[in-house]
Amino acid sequence: SPCGICLIINNVDFEPASELKDRKGSNIDCEKMEKRFKALNFEVIVKRNLKYKYIRHEMSSLAKRDHSAYDC
Repeated sequence: SPCGICLIINNVDFEPASELKDRKGSNIDCEKMEKRFKALNFEVIVKRNLKYKYIRHEMSSLAKRDHSAYDC
């Protein structure tokens, strides 16, 4: 069984009003992190381009899960 859960939030594209540049190389980083954490026996969940309220929702949802079967 997995030793824990790894949530990766990969925000690549940003709204023009944010004045933040899109992070096109982020997908490569995300793939590498996903591969590494899977190799470390984690259940990996990847979410892409989440806005603030959806990040809060994902974190809250993850926190409410039963983690008793995990080591980490």
